[in-house]
Amino acid sequence: EVSKLPFEFFKKSIFSRGGKFGAYGAPEDVKAVEDKTENGVRTLSVKWNTFTPGGSTLAKRSIVTAQTAGPDLYMLVVTSSANRYKTAEPTLRQVASSLGTARDGRAAKEEEVGGLRKRM
Repeated sequence: EVSKLPFEFFKKSIFSRGGKFGAYGAPEDVKAVEDKTENGVRTLSVKWNTFTPGGSTLAKRSIVTAQTAGPDLYMLVVTSSANRYKTAEPTLRQVASSLGTARDGRAAKEEEVGGLRKRM
């Protein structure tokens, strides 16, 4: 169940050196501002800092939507700079709420990408 996953799971999966935003170093000061689950869909509001190629720090805000379909977990992450978050938030929330999953009884296709199995 998605509501039982600790915030650290999301932090490690998305906001680590190997995650989506770790190209120039692991994001810092990753904090959940909001964490709620409704109808099996978990929504997290996260604030964090990332690094630019020049080494500067940028404040960011993200909305993470997570939902399970059978044994699989699907996540959708939408992000904005902290400066633009207030004006972008309605659009980000609309996009984040668009995640929908359904179990159709078929196993996910697996393909090998760079020596790793990836379920599509």
